[in-house]
Amino acid sequence: DVYVNYRTVKNVQIADEESLNSKIVYKQQVWHQFLSFNTVYQTRSGTMPLQDYNYIETEPGQGFYMWIDYNENGIKELNEFEIAQFADQARYLRVVLPTINYIATHQNIFSTSFIINPQQWSSRGGIKNVMSHFYNQTSMLIDSKQQKKDNKLNLNPFDVDNENLLGLIFNFNNSFYFNKGEKNFSTTYRYIKTQNKSTTTIDGLENIIQLHQLQFEHEIGDFWLLNFDIGKSKNEVPEFKNLTQQIKILDLLYVYKNCLIILIRVLILLFIMSLKIKKIQFLIWKN
Repeated sequence: DVYVNYRTVKNVQIADEESLNSKIVYKQQVWHQFLSFNTVYQTRSGTMPLQDYNYIETEPGQGFYMWIDYNENGIKELNEFEIAQFADQARYLRVVLPTINYIATHQNIFSTSFIINPQQWSSRGGIKNVMSHFYNQTSMLIDSKQQKKDNKLNLNPFDVDNENLLGLIFNFNNSFYFNKGEKNFSTTYRYIKTQNKSTTTIDGLENIIQLHQLQFEHEIGDFWLLNFDIGKSKNEVPEFKNLTQQIKILDLLYVYKNCLIILIRVLILLFIMSLKIKKIQFLIWKN
């Protein structure tokens, strides 16, 4: 499916305006649904408000930011606030304010999903039977807004590093399954990356998150279910390097905590199973 709308507005006192609104949808399944594609590409023309904000003082430890008077003029300027490293320094909160600053933008939206599903080969033999235990699903979303200059349109949705970029939402998710939904050594490895960027009146704010996650599930008999979930995440805030380092430390502690919980669960399960084995041996000896 294809939809395209190109329009030119003739103005008398200001420059003419050109806009492009379009949408392309592509869906395809091949080899008896072994491969599935679903892709949507959209372009939009419009305007975007530049976010404005201010900092307000609060009780120590109740905020997130601290003020450093770099030029020693006694005036609290917006570029003099940083993420507080210690609780007693966190005396300020950031509040988003209404703004009347709008700029012309061009928006590209690209979303796609790609599925590899060999599960229909479960009744076959050989390599096809082995492949039927696996399943992979990939999805990606790119939503970028760029400043439109001289009525030039950048139609490349993957160009997200240029100087005209004002806002970005990027999501990438890949899940790789073994024995999906069977509870028989079912394993899932998931990788997720998200990136968000917004523009303010004085600078840009950006946040990048990456996650590696491993899930395992196996049913033992009719009653017991063994499962664990471990992961490692990384949160980057390019404007605040100290915050990134603190988040890395917290993520590492979270991984260690999960590993400890899994170890305790396994030890408890082994202990219960050993008690059952001893009970069975006692009954056999008694008989």
